[in-house]
Amino acid sequence: MSIEEENYPTDADFEAMTQRLLAKVHTERTRKFKISKMRAGIIIVAALASGAVATGAVWYFISDAQKNLSASCYATDDAASYALGVGAVSDTGQDRVQLALDNCAFAWSHDLVREGRQPLDDPGHPVPPLVACETTFGTLVVFPTDRREVCADNGFKPIEVGEDK
Repeated sequence: MSIEEENYPTDADFEAMTQRLLAKVHTERTRKFKISKMRAGIIIVAALASGAVATGAVWYFISDAQKNLSASCYATDDAASYALGVGAVSDTGQDRVQLALDNCAFAWSHDLVREGRQPLDDPGHPVPPLVACETTFGTLVVFPTDRREVCADNGFKPIEVGEDK
């Protein structure tokens, strides 16, 4: 058998093999790229979901503390008036309505429940009758009046001492 008779690959055969190999490489790269994109998408979604859960948990605990340990003392019987935010030093299990009323009474006695007022050295300022209400978010607001209707007038629910511990 001579060299001319043997079946050696031609240049066209090499070109066809090169094209098949390049096609396989391209297909494999495309498949891996799609898998990588899918994994990245899953990781991003998981990160966003865990971030949302963490944010929700923090918001829940902060809002719970805001609800239980603070109140707004209004200067008049109108919720559009100036309000002073007051809070408890600690949560001792005391009735939060009584705590809000006590804190607002303290603020009134020191003449703090007026916009731009500085505290008095002598806590002799008269304390008006105070009515506590609960907002739709569960926080407490206190108005200087003896009218229980003030809560409904401002879109709040009346709440009494001992009703909510």
